[in-house]
This record gives sequence, C-alpha cells and structure tokens, in this order.
Amino acid sequence: MVAAVVQDAHTRDVIWAGNITEFEFRSVLRHGLVTVEAGSVSKMLDVRVDCDGDAVLMLVESSRAREWWSKRDPVFSQDPNNLVMVVVQDTKGDVRMVAYANAVAWQRTLDTKHVTFWSRSRKELWTKGKESGNFLQLQLYRVSMLGDVILCRVDVLGKGLACHTGTSTCFFRSIFCAEPLLAPLVMTDKEQLEWVDADVRPGFRPHPCNTAA
Repeated sequence: MVAAVVQDAHTRDVIWAGNITEFEFRSVLRHGLVTVEAGSVSKMLDVRVDCDGDAVLMLVESSRAREWWSKRDPVFSQDPNNLVMVVVQDTKGDVRMVAYANAVAWQRTLDTKHVTFWSRSRKELWTKGKESGNFLQLQLYRVSMLGDVILCRVDVLGKGLACHTGTSTCFFRSIFCAEPLLAPLVMTDKEQLEWVDADVRPGFRPHPCNTAA
C-alpha cells in the first residue's frame, strides 16, 4: 500500500488522503485522472513522491468533491496497529509531509501544540523538530469522514524545514507533469513505492517537473 494525498492545485485544498494499492496508483499514472468519489473525476497535473518513497502527493485540477474534513475525533481502532495517517500542511497550503500517529502521540500534539508522531520503524514517539528546532506548531486540524486521517495545519518553526533531507517539504520529487514521462517505479517486499533515479537511464531527458523544491 502507498499513502496518497490528493490536493487541488489551484485552491491548495487537500481533497482526500488515504492508502491506495500499487494497481490503483499505476492506473492513476496511466490515465492521468483521479476519482476522489463517485461522479467526481479530476485531471492529474503532477505527482510527487516523498523522500522515503512511501507516500505520494497528487496535484489535480479543481475538484467539485464534497467537503471531506470536519472537526471530529480520529478513530485509531480501525487500524490493526491503532494508527492514523497524519497529513501536515502549512498555513500557505503546501503539503510538507505525511506520517502516522497513535492515540498517545495525538494527545501529546493537542497538549503541546507541537505535532508528534509514532515512528513505525523505531517503535517510539517522536516530535518533529525536537532536535532540529523545526517544530510543527499546530494551528488547526480536521479529521476525515472515516476518522482514519488527520489533516494538520501548521506553522513550521526554526528554519522552516520539514524534511530530514534539509528541504522545506518531503515531496520534492516529481514523476508526472501533465504528460506520462515517468521515472521507473518498483515495489519492495514491504509494498513501499521506491524512487528510481531517472538520470541513470540512458537517453533520459530532463523534465521541467523533476526539480527539487
């Protein structure tokens, strides 16, 4: 499964977020269309992969999808590991990163106003910015209709860098820009989407969207 975030490229609203299969993702890339809900199809403008290769940000033309977010409590029990996806968006509309939180991490976020996650690899809580000073200061949040995704609007403190690679956003690699000129995609045994550097391919033509943000 791949974590996916769909964002209106014009209004910068996050329309939908959740997990999709490899088949669903490849279908989106093939057809250049995203179906957010029945009867609402949007044209794909860009697809960006995050630094760890396990999440994608899909930018689409303006969508008429109904409001998917509201102020409610997240439902952690839907996931076998009691986790919910957390989409971090700054107050200007840029999606900075995607991670996961359990109930303890989320309560700490509410108490401290610094967004805290659950590290699935290290099996521990981690507050973004604790070491770098680039805290994600919570301004408001909304929860998806199913209760399985939290959308956090934040101010990024410190130097304003949200990614451990030293960039402002984790989504700085574009693999699609209005036309299907794609870098190779593979799936690992853990079903995580991996980026394969396109510039190692013979005859690769630089794409204007393949630039770091």
